[in-house]
Amino acid sequence: MKTINHRVYAIGDIHGSLDCLLQLHRLILEHSQRFPADSVTLVYLGDYIDKGEDSNAVLDAMIAPPLFPDRVCLMGNHEYLFNHFLLTGQSYQQWQQWGGDKTLLSYGVSPISSAANQPDQLRLRDDLLGVIPSTHLEFLGSLKPYFCWEDYLFVHAGLRPGVPLECQSTEDLVF
Repeated sequence: MKTINHRVYAIGDIHGSLDCLLQLHRLILEHSQRFPADSVTLVYLGDYIDKGEDSNAVLDAMIAPPLFPDRVCLMGNHEYLFNHFLLTGQSYQQWQQWGGDKTLLSYGVSPISSAANQPDQLRLRDDLLGVIPSTHLEFLGSLKPYFCWEDYLFVHAGLRPGVPLECQSTEDLVF
């Protein structure tokens, strides 16, 4: 049975644009004001970072107290690749091609050439880890690959056809 008068809002692909995120928040608050706060679920579908100028500030906004008590933050392919780079120092070239340079710059770290060798990429990773707030790392580590609400399934990208949800890999859901 569907929950009557419950609203679910989904926001995807902010990509480092704080102005767009704040504008969406304002619109959702305006639209939802006739509903009790506990009857609203806000689902963020991932891709908070890269491409835009404000990835650092977007993550700050995501960590701030939520608009509604029921908030779910999913992982997108950009966070997946960013986490992979932070953990291993690998995949820099792909992350850079997807707009990772903008994320680096938002933390005050200068990008390096996509052709840089592995030791240089590891130094860059270490420089970034030296300035990225622990709250950002915790947030990135807490992101879920999917969210189910009643008859609805929320993912960043898609599903592998014919594979039960519990057998989907994170990569299936975010790429």
